[in-house]
Amino acid sequence: MILNREVAWRVFASEFNASVHEIKGNDERATSYLLSPLGAKINRVFVVGVLTDKENVGEKTSPLWRASIMDPAGNFTISAGQYQPDATLALSMIEPPKFVAIVGKTRVYRPADKKDKIDNYDRDIAFVSIRPEIVKVVDSAVRDYWIYETCRLTLKRIEAMNLAIRMGNPTIEELVEKGVSRSLAEGVVESLNVYKSVDVERYTDICENALRKLIPTTDAEIELEMYRREEIVSDEDEKTNGNEEKENEEEIDKEIKQKVMAIIKELETENTSGAEYSKLSKRAKQEGIDGDTLEGTINELMDDGLIYEPKNGFYKSVE
Repeated sequence: MILNREVAWRVFASEFNASVHEIKGNDERATSYLLSPLGAKINRVFVVGVLTDKENVGEKTSPLWRASIMDPAGNFTISAGQYQPDATLALSMIEPPKFVAIVGKTRVYRPADKKDKIDNYDRDIAFVSIRPEIVKVVDSAVRDYWIYETCRLTLKRIEAMNLAIRMGNPTIEELVEKGVSRSLAEGVVESLNVYKSVDVERYTDICENALRKLIPTTDAEIELEMYRREEIVSDEDEKTNGNEEKENEEEIDKEIKQKVMAIIKELETENTSGAEYSKLSKRAKQEGIDGDTLEGTINELMDDGLIYEPKNGFYKSVE
């Protein structure tokens, strides 16, 4: 009998890390799933982000690599050992920071005798991670396309969850009749049962912020029309003036980002830990960049995946 491989889901780290409920089969060979708050029934995932750090917590002869992958919404934890030889070898040869693509299976670890409460859902404390099957170095274009596709698919789950909330305790069949796929309908109904309440707005904001990093402002407003909060300016002259002001602001922001990136890369050559904030701040002031602007620029560069913070107060660029 030929077994069909499970679909590799695209989810942001925030949704993945909040997925603490397991759906287990009735026998040892049955497929198990991790249920996300938005109803994704996850067995395998496809992730693209920045490999920010890695560590061999095993032995030289029997390595066990643990690593962190950063996306716009958080960090994935991955772990590869002797049972994932290809992924283990790939990880051993990649030096952070690098853009990487990961395909792997979900893993859940629950420490004994521990309790926690998240979103009104009492459960044993769970730590979720990915056991990679494939690890490959990619470029920023691949990362950007993954972000776009992950937003698109997350918004579909958000739409299904909002529909279920509006309907009030719907059945799977009722959601299917409304156009929701059966697999997602099953997940949404189960999610509402076990997580009780889902902060849909949080995931909407994550998608909106991620898309605004990829798409020019005017296009992003079209893409996210049903989610944006700003009123549409009706007067055409006001629109034109507003667009010109935005273009000027964006050009200034771009120049500041370039200056800060250049300073970080220069300071990196002086310290293997990265650009120390105190030195970065001093150099930024010499370039006419005040403290508040520098803080905002650093946050934007981190959101864009162009820099990361290997340890508190130090910043490194992503090659």
